[in-house]
Amino acid sequence: MICDTSERSAELHAKLDLISGCGSLGDEEIRKLCISIASSAINAEFPGGLVPVVEPSGDLRVYAVTSNDREWRQLSPLLLSFAGPTLTSFTGIPAQLRTGHVVEETISETRPAKVGVLGLPFDGNVRAQALRALSRLQDTWARAPKLDGRPTEPTGWLLAEFQDQINVGRREAAAAVIDRLRAELRLDALNIQFLEIQLFAAFSDWAAIVSMPRLSQLCAARRPPSVTATLLQAIYAVQLRDIVSGGNLEKSKLRYEETCRALVQPLLVLPPPPATTSGGWTIYAMEAIVDGDRPDIVTALKSHESLIGWLAAHVAGAEADIVRPPVVPATALDAARTAVVEADEINSLSAINAALAKLSGLSAEDLQKLRTAEPFKSALRELAADDRTPVAGPGNWVEWFQRAGDPSFDDALEIARRGKDEWPIGDREADPGSVRQLEVALEHVQADSLAGERAADALPLLVAWLRRDPEYPRPAFSAVYSVLLTLFALSHRRGRRIYESSGLLIGALLATGLSEKTYRDLLGDIDELLGAGIGTESLYWLLDVLEDTVSFPAPSSGIRESFWLNTLVKIQPLRSRLTGLQRASIAGLAQSVGWNDDTLESVISGGTADSQQELQSGLKIAIYTLTESAGRQAKTALESTFPSVVVDCSADHGGNPRLKAMAENADIFVVTTTSAKHAATEFIRSHRGERPLLFAQGRGFTSILRAIEDHVQGGASNTGLGPN
Repeated sequence: MICDTSERSAELHAKLDLISGCGSLGDEEIRKLCISIASSAINAEFPGGLVPVVEPSGDLRVYAVTSNDREWRQLSPLLLSFAGPTLTSFTGIPAQLRTGHVVEETISETRPAKVGVLGLPFDGNVRAQALRALSRLQDTWARAPKLDGRPTEPTGWLLAEFQDQINVGRREAAAAVIDRLRAELRLDALNIQFLEIQLFAAFSDWAAIVSMPRLSQLCAARRPPSVTATLLQAIYAVQLRDIVSGGNLEKSKLRYEETCRALVQPLLVLPPPPATTSGGWTIYAMEAIVDGDRPDIVTALKSHESLIGWLAAHVAGAEADIVRPPVVPATALDAARTAVVEADEINSLSAINAALAKLSGLSAEDLQKLRTAEPFKSALRELAADDRTPVAGPGNWVEWFQRAGDPSFDDALEIARRGKDEWPIGDREADPGSVRQLEVALEHVQADSLAGERAADALPLLVAWLRRDPEYPRPAFSAVYSVLLTLFALSHRRGRRIYESSGLLIGALLATGLSEKTYRDLLGDIDELLGAGIGTESLYWLLDVLEDTVSFPAPSSGIRESFWLNTLVKIQPLRSRLTGLQRASIAGLAQSVGWNDDTLESVISGGTADSQQELQSGLKIAIYTLTESAGRQAKTALESTFPSVVVDCSADHGGNPRLKAMAENADIFVVTTTSAKHAATEFIRSHRGERPLLFAQGRGFTSILRAIEDHVQGGASNTGLGPN
């Protein structure tokens, strides 16, 4: 269809139908063919739309209009094949629309990505032949296998895109990936639910998790430890947080027993999952207190008492009455049995590897005993150790990359997806020796095609793991950030789109401080990621990067200014397709990067669309960010571009009447993710109800404008109840 939505396509189709002049054609066959071809404009399955138009001179033209670059890449070669230079004037090169031409100005108002013009001969026979060729193009496309307008992509690519969107806080984009995985039957129902849980958790939408259908079955199912930890946190947040925060033990025990205890029993595995939050630990504490005979839980809580607050004293009291049974030494076979059962129950990578290590030490006779007896037979099948010699999997990223080129490592991506949540990251991993090992392992995968493909799928997962670091961005990891960015650039060269997560690494590198050489190399990697040019879909990525280069000091102002000039060159070809918010972002950055008024005008002028229509008149927007300068810049950009929009900003450190009024009255509320774990964010969430609450990924103002544009264009894009 001709626009990005069916409603806009139908509206434009109706306008063009009135002014196209096709109804006045005398030749009945040509008139019918024009009407048939014009229907492509409202066909959601067709890449773009074809618009036949009769010129005042009597010439007949067909405009090929696409709403994004992907559709143009699909439609252009088809037009050349069916109605190229032998029948029409089309050569595959997009045309520039003219001002003063009623049809072309009407098309321009929709900000099309590309427009091709097919001039048809005046000769009636040849003209009819060209139109019949275009009609056959429509029929051929309709009969082609439905790929949803997209080339077939491996499931690993889609899962990488899902994690990529999660990393940068784009909720609706991540949800769209889940919808595609479900529609194309890429994953089973249980794994789809696990992805939904990850999505909801990324935005702290705990209520959505607790309201998922068949929640009790999810709690009882075999699941990754990260899902276990998330379910515990969700149940705590929805069912227990309000009563536990009151500090009344009897009321807390009563609420726990009435609403939670039966549900959470399958979740209370030991040892607790590595990702267990304070809410999860609180549930463990409540179980120890209510049961009164859980020395295993009490022991696990010893090193996490600070996370359970006032309950710690009651857990310590329960421990005094516990008599621990003596530990009985086990044979190797008994130890293996215990390890297999624990691995089946806990289902963590460390437990699985421990079980596989125990199994590898058994004799063939003992191993056969386990393989033929339940429950070990089923557990071994889950461990993929039922028909081959048990081999422990990688226990960290270094070991994963070392095995990435092994063709038999067929569960590589599944382990990587779990490793991002389970493998530790902290001071030990930031030790210079450990960092160097990881850096070497990353460099090694570039020389092997299979390892390179697997590494490309795992890049957003590795970024998610790095961001779990309590000290992210950590200067000790700067070499790893740099190698990863190079891998992102190589991945893009292989035909993948720019991963949004690469922008996070760029910001991390700039924040840690760079030498002049490293700074120059970083800007070179950015240029490699951008390639010959960018589309409007990648523009915000570039603007976020540009804002980061402004925010952080540069070791060489000349290198940075050269990069800014290069950025200007890449943006200029998009000027006719920029949205109002994109223009506002560029205008807001112009002064910081030294672009004068004439330079700025050359970038943001030339559009014909009415950008005022992007935001409704009188729209109330609230912004919460602890970076006050970003809030002021966003407010200035919004109000200068959309004078009727009302913008309020807050950087308060806690709830107050003004923040409450903003939360209750704003049509759209944007919170930056760097502020999202602050107490004020919880206060905002509690007063928003079902109204849009958006989350901007970065510290700067361009990410705030992007979150608003995603929401406006997607209906509910990037909405949620907050990041995890």
